[in-house]
Amino acid sequence: MTHAHAHRGSGRRGIAKVAALGTLVAGALAVAAYVGLGGLGSTADAAGLAAEPGPSPVALEITLAASGLSPRALAAAGATAAQTAAALDAAKGAIASVQGGLPALEQSASAAARRVDRLEALARSGTATAQDLAELSSARAERVRAAQARDAALESVFAAAAAELPPEAAAVLRRVRGAHDLPVAHRAAERTEADAVRLRAALAQARIAGARGEAVPDDARRVIEPAEALPAATAARQRLLEGQAAVTQAWNTAVGR
Repeated sequence: MTHAHAHRGSGRRGIAKVAALGTLVAGALAVAAYVGLGGLGSTADAAGLAAEPGPSPVALEITLAASGLSPRALAAAGATAAQTAAALDAAKGAIASVQGGLPALEQSASAAARRVDRLEALARSGTATAQDLAELSSARAERVRAAQARDAALESVFAAAAAELPPEAAAVLRRVRGAHDLPVAHRAAERTEADAVRLRAALAQARIAGARGEAVPDDARRVIEPAEALPAATAARQRLLEGQAAVTQAWNTAVGR
């Protein structure tokens, strides 16, 4: 069995991961912006509500999940119910301290991305004016800045929660947070980017075969079975079996369900 190793990717891969994270949380935090601000759509409206109480339970749930703090992730990392409660209290404090609020940051990031999309579409079609082309460079820079501000806020929420967990659990939670397109137990194991790509493809093959009522292809099984047997993945599955119910109950209490 090939042992999984920590990924030390190139700068280009790191940028791709940041972009992927931004894509993942954009829709979720856009919903949080709407729900948490009573359906208001502008950053000015958000500022006008700065003195209002914290986000609604639904908006809080979305923000915590986008920050990598879902109940399933916490359970897979081995957090107890008490540790989950402490971690989420810290996370809520971090959310409250974000200047302007996370929904407003997401609104800014989404608006910047839409502006770039519009200008790039004009440039591709050949209908862009000289002013459009001049604005495109600054719009791209603003898109990066807005996404970085949003992602930094999400990281601050995660870091505040992780600081309340034992170091080993915090390390597992960070690994789980970093690979959103793999099942939680697989995320708990360290693996190279190439290994993650192979596992992702194999799992997709297995899903397709299952939907068709067919056996999992041999080449997919040869990737999936060793990945499932990794000690970190096995331990995460066991922690989910033993602790997910209690962690979920603590999580629900913390968000006000």
